[in-house]
Amino acid sequence: MRSLLIIAVFLSFPLSASAQDFDKGMDALKRHDFESALREWRPLAARGHANAQYQIGNLHEYGRGVPQSDGEAVKKYTSAAKQGHAAAQYRLGILYDNGWGVIQNDFAAVQWYEMAAESGHDYAQFDLALMYAHGTGAQQDYVQAYMWMSMAIAQGNDHMVKHRVRIAKDMTRAQIARAQRLSLEKMRTVRENTQRL
Repeated sequence: MRSLLIIAVFLSFPLSASAQDFDKGMDALKRHDFESALREWRPLAARGHANAQYQIGNLHEYGRGVPQSDGEAVKKYTSAAKQGHAAAQYRLGILYDNGWGVIQNDFAAVQWYEMAAESGHDYAQFDLALMYAHGTGAQQDYVQAYMWMSMAIAQGNDHMVKHRVRIAKDMTRAQIARAQRLSLEKMRTVRENTQRL
């Protein structure tokens, strides 16, 4: 029993030290002290800390404290995204969508947007809806477009309503009803998945 307690204490220490280091980096970021943020996050990122990897990717994407490099951002975002980091998945979708730091690839953009959307990322849901509406990177599917747009709107993004209205103009009543039903089912699934995390 005593050895289990010692192991538990040993395992919890690095996690709290990591959390403290990450928080120090966030405090530095808020002060626009990007060099200090990087100093805190680099060791964490090297150990696989997804949030640190994402934040370093963001610094590279916007050239804060490091030379601007979409290619470096892609590397860091990919490391975080493979661990299920929704914001990193979304940023990768944008980079692939626009060909920043990677060869432009609509199919890859849809895949990354969808991963983030499945995790409940509202802007990924919005961008994924647009991809389906325009048939970009995926077969044109107004039901999917309406469904994802509805999910983004349900999170309080009322400015997206006008886009859903445009999508609905190309749909039948039956398609809209199906999309509404699917969005409720998908919201339930996303909620259950995020509660497990």
